[in-house]
Amino acid sequence: MKALLALKYVWVVSALCGVCVAAPVHLRVDSRVNPLGIDEATPRFSWQSDSLERNWKQSAYELQVASSAAKLAAGNADIWDSGKIASDESVDVAYGGPALTSETHYVWRVKVWDAKGASLVSGEPASFEMGLLRTADWKAQWIEHTDAAEQAALESVNTIWLPGTDAAKVPGGTVAEFSYKLQLAARPELATLHVLNTDKFTVTVNGVETGHKSEWSSFDMENVREALKWGVGAAGENTIVVHVEVPKAWQAGQVFHGELAVALRLRKVARATARKVKGDSEQARRRSAGHGFAGPHRKWNVAAAQRICQPRKARRRAAVHHGARQL
Repeated sequence: MKALLALKYVWVVSALCGVCVAAPVHLRVDSRVNPLGIDEATPRFSWQSDSLERNWKQSAYELQVASSAAKLAAGNADIWDSGKIASDESVDVAYGGPALTSETHYVWRVKVWDAKGASLVSGEPASFEMGLLRTADWKAQWIEHTDAAEQAALESVNTIWLPGTDAAKVPGGTVAEFSYKLQLAARPELATLHVLNTDKFTVTVNGVETGHKSEWSSFDMENVREALKWGVGAAGENTIVVHVEVPKAWQAGQVFHGELAVALRLRKVARATARKVKGDSEQARRRSAGHGFAGPHRKWNVAAAQRICQPRKARRRAAVHHGARQL
């Protein structure tokens, strides 16, 4: 009895499918549902059938594109009407109407016919929106956040390198080290170190590595606040070292650029002073601004460092607090 009921059920479904019409569903443009910002001048349309009938086949289709859903519902495909096309294609059917306009919203639908000539239109209209199709359509301007303090630091940039050498012609394999002594009486609220160099470099603050880059023309910004010490006298002494490695030459006589730019930015410090080399005058500190990078709070004193660019034995005896040396 159950088997007989099942057979009757199957026969009823088959009979109904014999008279029902398959509607187009899952409408897509360029494989996306209602996409935005299409940058192809000729979009491609796709759809599927919701037919439950075995061996159902599409015999023809008609695509309609309008400027609004109201016009499309009224049968006014004011942008493009493909007319009835005898084809079973339903994937990536190319748009064939007049040129579409940038930044314009369109709605579309599709009507299909089956092998018996019955037809049905898709339900809710689908949509797509064009992006910027021509170079002239790009009229926007870049926007950015501007930090007055950071801008002032960048505008004061001067590059430094080993005294007495040409930073634009550094022999391959050169290794240099730049050091800076900083005295902090109080802990800063913000302490960032900016480094720009065309070669590989490593930054340490009080012996702790805070930054490392190996890419060409790499830029590094590190928050070094936690690595700094503060206090009265020796308790507030800090040493910042930038270790630079120029690439090894792969041919005889090859030279590289070795310039270095460093900026240390401190904010809201009760008292912070840069320790000078013993015996340096105020004039020597002013000269250093022409050789080194000057940030909003600190200068890397390269002029004072010249005295340690001497034979290794003498350099060991040099008691300086700012320096640049070749290793």
